Amino acid sequence: MLQGKNIYKQIKGSEILNNISLDIKPSNISCLLGPSGSGKSTILYCLALLNPPTKGIVTLNGKDYICGNEKKDNLNFPYPLVTVVFQGLFLFPHLTNERNILLPLLEHNKDLSSFDELIDRLNIREILKKYPNECSGGEKQRVALARQILLEPQYLLLDEVTSALDLETVNTVAEILLELRNKGVGILLVTHMVNLAKMIGDDFYFIDKGNLIESGSIGQLQTPKTERLNKFLKIYS
Repeated sequence: MLQGKNIYKQIKGSEILNNISLDIKPSNISCLLGPSGSGKSTILYCLALLNPPTKGIVTLNGKDYICGNEKKDNLNFPYPLVTVVFQGLFLFPHLTNERNILLPLLEHNKDLSSFDELIDRLNIREILKKYPNECSGGEKQRVALARQILLEPQYLLLDEVTSALDLETVNTVAEILLELRNKGVGILLVTHMVNLAKMIGDDFYFIDKGNLIESGSIGQLQTPKTERLNKFLKIYS
């Protein structure tokens, strides 16, 4: 299990996350909901220890990474056990899309037998020889997603990876995520698409202004316990 325990994050003196705890379980899709600027992306950075929490504990499969008092060298997270697709995507602009996908796979000696199938399912074969700046936002999202999925992580953290996709492609991505869950992958999906969360999620976390407001099984979104979540759902459902 990938866990964040009592996570706090301050940036330039401002409190971004306040005592956030969440569990990313194997064979489970957790959906992270909240308005823009609530701290959702920061949670992903903290869980991946790319920008560690100011205070708190990140636990991966029983191993604790205690944040705040440890030297940075002690916080190297085991990649690609945990992989992340951020909104910024972080594709290398000087490499073709194909090289962007293959470079980490070759570096970590990953099996490429599922490469062709995933490329075709995500409909990106025609842009493999192109560079990221020659592609649309949706195309780049699919390239970044393919790169992380093919690394075969145990835990996959996704930040609004369907925001630039058409509905047909969103459905394809949903099918792929469900297949990964059924293979044992733990997924944390940041999304504003409440209907997508209801369709594929097992549980949810709702945060606002850096605070965890409500969490529970995905069915709880039908009858939220807090007025703040109810207001959010009326806007985004």
